[in-house]
Parts: sequence; structure tokens; C-alpha cells
Amino acid sequence: MEDVRVSIIMNCHNCEQYLTEAIKSIYAQSINDWEIIFWDNFSTDRSPEIVKSFDERIKYYKGEEFLPIGAARNLAVQKAEGEFITFLDTDDMMVPTHLESLLNAFKDDTDAVYSNFVIKDMSTNETKKPFNPEYEFHEGHIAGHLAKKNFIWLQALMVKAEAVKKLDHAFDAELMTAEDYDFILRLALNGKFRFISDATLIYRMHENNITSTKQHYFTHDFSYLIRKYRTLMDARMLKDLTRQYLMNVRIDLSEARFRVFPFIRLG
Repeated sequence: MEDVRVSIIMNCHNCEQYLTEAIKSIYAQSINDWEIIFWDNFSTDRSPEIVKSFDERIKYYKGEEFLPIGAARNLAVQKAEGEFITFLDTDDMMVPTHLESLLNAFKDDTDAVYSNFVIKDMSTNETKKPFNPEYEFHEGHIAGHLAKKNFIWLQALMVKAEAVKKLDHAFDAELMTAEDYDFILRLALNGKFRFISDATLIYRMHENNITSTKQHYFTHDFSYLIRKYRTLMDARMLKDLTRQYLMNVRIDLSEARFRVFPFIRLG
């Protein structure tokens, strides 16, 4: 097997519905020096059978118990052997030039590169691009911009493995849905980013997406993040992060008026 340049992390729990198409989109890439680290988070469906129908470029691991997504991703990242690390959810797809385009954008002082993506509504087949790179994407030290708004989708990110190793931890297992945002934000506090304007991924929106079915978890997570970053960010960035928390509170209230949610602990 050739030396691995890119490790692609896939985490799965009962993900058979779109899994074959997701994996085939990796095999269709314009470069071949990659590996898939597939972490089966205690699936009970046909996911293992589907994965094992492919060749040895997929390294399959199965957990002994179900874990939160952050903890499961950490275990997968520990298995990565590539110089670069990227991610793909099992219901999404890469366009054929995705890996090559991100790799070509790296410079010597670049720690991570991200791209735009397309959202496809699986119920209507309608597509849209969520961001306008000219106005919403940023390069260099971008932590201040990210504190205001998250404009990077984890699947659209490629990061140097050495940059991940410099972090105290990759994904925070205490977070329910914002573990990817926290990961990207900590990378941005420590390194430099670049972007490409092209949409190189397809995010398939359907009724089982965690981001659509568990929106209220973001309220919990941003409360936690404000406490976590209290000593890591300057006052302006922390204020912007608090605004994101309050925005999620409003969304949560509009979707479930009687749900109990955590407020910021000031002490």
C-alpha cells in the first residue's frame, strides 16, 4: 500500500441508508494516497457488512459500546496515519476533486484549509450553498471571526495531523453537538487557515440529521463553551460567543416553549 497522505475519519452508528454512496465518493477521488478510518460506534444494522465489501483502504474498527460522537471521533483520530486529517459523515458525499483541491491550497505556514459545500434537501432534491465565500469566509488567524459565527463545516475541513497533535484533545466529549465547532475554534486559536471558494462536498439534509433533530443541544453546548473559553479568549471574542449562545436560546424557545435549558453560570 502506498504511503498515506490523507486520513479520512468516518464515524458511524446505524448508518446503512447512505453509507455506500458516501464511501464510493471517496473512492472516486482524483488522488489515491488516502485511508479511511471507519469507527463503528456499536452499530446493529448492515453498516459493518457494507464497509467490509470494500478493500483494505478502509480500516474498520468497532467500539465495544456506544459513545458520544466526540469520544468516538477521538478514538478514530488516534488511528490516523496520514499527514493530513479530514472527515466525512456517512450520509454525505465528496465531489471527485475534494481532497486534491484542499491539499493544493496548503502553504508551509497553513494549519488547515476549508471549502464551501452544497446542502441537498433529500425530500425535495433542492440544493443551495449556505455561504458566500467572498463575504463570509476568512483566512489567516480567524478565531475572532469564528467566535461571531461558525462558517466552517467539519466535513469541509482538512487539517495537518501535527496541528491536531498540538491540542490538549481533539474533540470534547462533554459536548453534545458542538464538538466540531469547538475543535475548529481551538485549531484557529493556535494556527492559520486558508479557504477555497469551490463547493467540494454535498451535505444531505434529511429527517435523521442530528443538527436538525437535536437543535436544543446547542443551547447546552454554548453555555459550556462560554465557561470553557473564559480564560482562553479576550473579552470581545467571549462577548461574541455569548451572542451565539443567546441566539440559540431564542431558537430553542421558539421550537419548544416549555423545554428547560441551561443558562450561563456566572460564578
